[in-house]
Order: sequence, then structure tokens, then C-alpha cells
Amino acid sequence: MFVLGIDLETSGLDIKNCDILEIGAVLWHVEDKRPVKLFSQFNKDFQSEVPPEIEKLIGIDASEVKRFGKPLRECLTELNILFDAVDYVVAHNGKNFDEPFLKETYKSIGLEMPEKVWIDTMIDLPYPDGMGTRKLSYLACEHGFINPFPHRALTDVLTTLKIMAQYDFKTIQAIADSPLVQVIAQVSFDDRHKARKAGFRWDPERKYWYLDIREALVPTREFNFDHYINEG
Repeated sequence: MFVLGIDLETSGLDIKNCDILEIGAVLWHVEDKRPVKLFSQFNKDFQSEVPPEIEKLIGIDASEVKRFGKPLRECLTELNILFDAVDYVVAHNGKNFDEPFLKETYKSIGLEMPEKVWIDTMIDLPYPDGMGTRKLSYLACEHGFINPFPHRALTDVLTTLKIMAQYDFKTIQAIADSPLVQVIAQVSFDDRHKARKAGFRWDPERKYWYLDIREALVPTREFNFDHYINEG
């Protein structure tokens, strides 16, 4: 089986007003745990301003994107060839970022993104209990290797897929098919570190610690604090 790993580097987080700068994609052989086809391309058609902090973070100058890139339509046409080869797309934080950003980008030039099942390695992998981090560079270290060029699309994809390859893919498929639920931690101010260590995030509006997790994974987690499933 093949899956397609995808990562985007963008001019910002605003899907409506920011642009894709770089697309990285890898056609990955699941059983052999190896890359088959590598795709890396700059989008020279970006219109939004690229802040200096973004250039510093991703290690790309906007001028380089313009100089070495291709028109957006051509980039997506090439990407579609890889989409056609798979049923599953894999991305780290794909549900919240890569999938909606890419879908909006297709839409902006009158195209429709191919419909595939997306696996998000932030929430769809059966990480060991106690591994609270979900930052990609930290996860790589937790799994025994280092991403040499973090925040570059292609190396981030390869890092994502190498992490995924350490788990049973059929288990990942079952997790990805499970609905997403929200676990609320019932911790005091003094015990907030327990929620943070378990991977929970603070919601400043609702004033609680929460964890978005697949329903299938809830029974596999042990929390050393009271918690409940948010039904709302």
C-alpha cells in the first residue's frame, strides 16, 4: 500500500489571506517503510507579504520562492498525480492546518482538491502513555532520530512518515476512522502541570484544559487526574 505524506510551508496561519510558499509530498510504501517518490515545489504565485519571522522560521527567502518556484496551478497539477496513487493522505496537524489550507488553495484557482482519507499524526497514532509532546521535532527525538531541517516541507514530511512507520498501520487506520472527542481535565491551578504534561492545552475562553483525541484512544490513556468527555 502507498500513502501520500504532505506538508505545507506558508506565509502565515490565516487560510483566507496567506499563501502556500512550499509544498512537500512523499509517496510512501507502507509495508516496506520507505519513500518511493519525493515532491518538493515552491509556489511562485504567492501574493501575500512574507514576514521576516516567517522567512527565519522556515529558512526560505521570499525571493528564492519567486526565483525557483512554479505557477500554483502547475504545482497542484503535479501534486494531483500523487493524490491519484493513494487512498490515504498523512500530515502532522493535518486536520487543523494542511488539509483546510490546501483545500482553500485549490478552491482559489477554481480546482477541487481530491477527496481522500486524511491521517493526522498528531492525533491518529497510538503514542505511548506519557508521551505528552506533539511537536514534530520533539517527537522525532522521542522516536530515536533528528529532523536535520525542521520547518522545510519535504524533511518535515519524511520525519512525519518515519514516525508513523514505527506503529502498526492497520491500528492507525482504525484510529483515524474513530470520531474525535474532547477530554476535559479537572485539575486545580497547582496541578495544572499534570494536564500540560499529558498533552492537554489551555482554553483561555472556557478556562479549562482540554485534549482532542480519537475516541478509540481514550481507553488506552491513563490520566493521574479527574477528567470527563465534553459532550457539547
